[in-house]
Amino acid sequence: MKNKKILYITILLISALLAYCYNRPPEAARQTTGAEEGIVKPSPAEHSASSSSNTRVSPDYQFVLRAAGRGAGMPVYSRYAVAVYGEKALAAKEFECVLGFTPREILNIEKTGNTLLIKDDGTEIYIFDEKERKIKDRIISFPARTAGAGGSEAKDSVTAAAVSVDEKIIALALDGNKSVEILSGENFQHLLSAAVEPAVQETIMGLRFDDKNNLYITGSDPAKKTSALYLCRANLSYSKIEKISGFSLEADSQSESHGAGLFTYYNRRSGSVFKIDAATASSGLIFNEAPQQAGETSSAAEGWDAHGRAKQLIALNDYTALIRSDRKKIKIFSSISGAVTKEIEIANLNGAETACAKAGLEYAFIASRGGGHFWLLNSADLRLVEGGALEGMTELTAASIGR
Repeated sequence: MKNKKILYITILLISALLAYCYNRPPEAARQTTGAEEGIVKPSPAEHSASSSSNTRVSPDYQFVLRAAGRGAGMPVYSRYAVAVYGEKALAAKEFECVLGFTPREILNIEKTGNTLLIKDDGTEIYIFDEKERKIKDRIISFPARTAGAGGSEAKDSVTAAAVSVDEKIIALALDGNKSVEILSGENFQHLLSAAVEPAVQETIMGLRFDDKNNLYITGSDPAKKTSALYLCRANLSYSKIEKISGFSLEADSQSESHGAGLFTYYNRRSGSVFKIDAATASSGLIFNEAPQQAGETSSAAEGWDAHGRAKQLIALNDYTALIRSDRKKIKIFSSISGAVTKEIEIANLNGAETACAKAGLEYAFIASRGGGHFWLLNSADLRLVEGGALEGMTELTAASIGR
């Protein structure tokens, strides 16, 4: 009987202990366990701050970057989603396509989702389908040119290209035949040729359409040290090329104030920046700088395209920016008065500058060839945004920005 009482009391004690443990507040239990393990539970304020830091912040601005060059030793074409967060920009790679050639220029046709990739030597143009993400076709409708005294034929090369604002027309300048070929922006079929006068032996290094689809053509002759601006009117079916004005320096890089017809040029050998105004048919020197110097680890020719040019001028809203990697600096100035508005130092510029802008976008794109390091320049407040390096791009040869 005594043993039964002892057993009964023991059961009651165990039951009471179990009831106490199970009915204990779980939060207190977690705090005790955490303290025993050396983990400090954050206070409600700290927990709230931690949650806020993990919340995804909406970007200040977004656009699409299309870039070409080399990655891991192979020619590649990539598309990035670029987002601006305050003073920083992030480029998230959407896809990468390995190519059999290195593109030197990108022309995107937003309406059809196609992109033209011009080969580094300018002899071939490929159509890249943005929807299927692959090379779809090749444009081979350009006539061959005669090369050498023996009369042998060679592929002609494209020296400049442009897409009209409505994306219905594409213009391509051929070096050998000294002509401008007009193509359809929808199916890339050849429409017509605009022949440059036989007396003009300049290389066409710049093409640009205005809002009425008139085509402005820039010719440059390094031998004669001259440049000239021409006009090919849409209402004359591009049948005649008229000379507007010239200047006594060759052009290595050019930009045009959007819709204003004011063209700005840079000559790296003399360091001169000059302009040609299509509206007044006048030309003049904007300012002189020291000649462009070779990079610390590169030869003078490294990074320039097949025609000896890099893209060092970009047009902003009311200003133009000159990019000088040898000076590690961007100079922003008025194309009309030449007054310098701002100078920005960039320590990581390493040569072979690539720059592009597009009407309607708030930012212009600036990059160095080596490593694909890029920056964004706000066209309104002239603020520079750091972008870092493009993933998978060890050498950047061409870039295009858009939506």
